[in-house]
Amino acid sequence: MQEWGSILNASISSSLPVLVLGGGIAGIHVAQELADFGIQVCLIEKEPTLGGKALQLFRFFPTDDCALCVSSSDRLFSRGGFRKCFYRCGIIEHPNIELLTQTQLVAVEKLNSEFKVSLERHPRFVDEKKCIMCDKCADICPVVVPNPRNLNLDTQKAIYLPASQAIPYSYVIDPNTCLFEECAKCVEICPTNAIDIKEERETIEKNFGSIVIATGFEEFDPSPLKEYGYGIFDEVITQVQLARLVDPQGPTKGKLLKKDGAPIKNVTMLQCVGSRDKRFNSYCSSICCTYALKHSLLIREQEIDVNIAYMDIRTPFIYEDYFLRARDDGVKFIKGRVSHIEKDPVTQKVHVYVSDIQTEEIMDLETDLVVLSAALVSSKGIKKLAEILDLELDNYGFFPTTGAKESIYTNIENVYVCGAAQEPKDIPSTIEQANAVSMAILRRNAPLQKGEVK
Repeated sequence: MQEWGSILNASISSSLPVLVLGGGIAGIHVAQELADFGIQVCLIEKEPTLGGKALQLFRFFPTDDCALCVSSSDRLFSRGGFRKCFYRCGIIEHPNIELLTQTQLVAVEKLNSEFKVSLERHPRFVDEKKCIMCDKCADICPVVVPNPRNLNLDTQKAIYLPASQAIPYSYVIDPNTCLFEECAKCVEICPTNAIDIKEERETIEKNFGSIVIATGFEEFDPSPLKEYGYGIFDEVITQVQLARLVDPQGPTKGKLLKKDGAPIKNVTMLQCVGSRDKRFNSYCSSICCTYALKHSLLIREQEIDVNIAYMDIRTPFIYEDYFLRARDDGVKFIKGRVSHIEKDPVTQKVHVYVSDIQTEEIMDLETDLVVLSAALVSSKGIKKLAEILDLELDNYGFFPTTGAKESIYTNIENVYVCGAAQEPKDIPSTIEQANAVSMAILRRNAPLQKGEVK
């Protein structure tokens, strides 16, 4: 019996490369799996670093590991199930992966069995190969702006490191806030001449045999729900913002603090904000309950009281353990809908008014921090991407697939979908679907002949 690796590598040397759209967990996994089998992959990401939403979410269920500790079959080295840190996976050095950050798909032309693709790469203004991370550029930069990675909970400079262990590991300039020639202090101080503030965008044209859509998701903006006070009261945040606050690398070094620096004593979480709501998103986002419970357990480690107001707690399969642990750890569950949130102008205390279904009473929960479990929606720019690829979106704004619910196939041959580009899902489901995409592309590039594997 021949090994899969030897069969495939003998057959795919002349295969067209694969284009992977999105550098989050799904896109990274597909790229690595294909590259390990000898297929050339071009992995593009619109942000300056790989990682996607996982960079913001700290720990992930069901293992409570760092979100970027992803499983890999790693078949070439016979280490099935081996878990490897994203930061140590060597993706940037992989000979079969071309990584293009700050890059977007702008045009696609179908040519028989392949795709002629145009990509637009925006300037980084910093040569990632020359940058030595001396921090001198950021120290001298006079421009201070909100930090998007921490959802504007703190600040950064106009020249900044996108993440503590960004891939590529290099500074980048924000063209929307940099003063460029008016300042140019970073150019003068850089010891390796890595900064070029005159760098221009680049158009790249390539041909590919397959395209993989792994564009992820966004958190619903709860601002239209005025009754919740998001964007009105500083004490009302979302679960992703909370994830940044409980992260030791976040703006408060993992501690939940009030604006005056005093410790937060109690937190109230509100479920199904923008989910299961016909005004916005009628679907259940599937993982909101579990990550709210995960966060409640992290908060309880700081001896903070937690209330969760919910419609239904939906924690299927092994995730039920999170509910049981949270309940046993003292988290208070209130089945009911929130009517509105107020802030006392005198005491500055936030009051959450909940209609308790079980007692038929209106509860007044005085709390230091309100956390909204907002819906998970399709990523920004997905409509434009659908137009470019000539694909339709479903009623919820995600890419539908043909066949079974967990299928990977679109209605265009050799265009695949995986991860939250199809629908909201957790990391294990995302990895499973990414594996399915990889195997489908491998089968197409190296069809097995009768008698080769018995």
